[in-house]
Amino acid sequence: MTRFPVHAPAAVMALAAFSVAVTSGLIADVATEAALIRALLAMPVGYVAGLVVGRMLSVLIDAEIGVPSFGGRMRDGARPDAARGVARSESSTGDPEDEVLTV
Repeated sequence: MTRFPVHAPAAVMALAAFSVAVTSGLIADVATEAALIRALLAMPVGYVAGLVVGRMLSVLIDAEIGVPSFGGRMRDGARPDAARGVARSESSTGDPEDEVLTV
């Protein structure tokens, strides 16, 4: 299963922070060197903020599609099948051919 790319939003936010810092510094008639230094300092801050956002998105997407988080169980203790709205028959004999799914 492909995981959500956590570093993608981080890179986008870092580039956005850099661009906004350079643009705002040049519009405010700040010296070019000072604007670039501030932009280079804003870039890692934007990257860390993007990592946090990317991790939150990853957790939300995993919860939405029903990826088990801890030991084959969802965080609320339910089985992954129950999270997708699929109920297994309780009168199963254990034979995979006898399994009946109720949707």
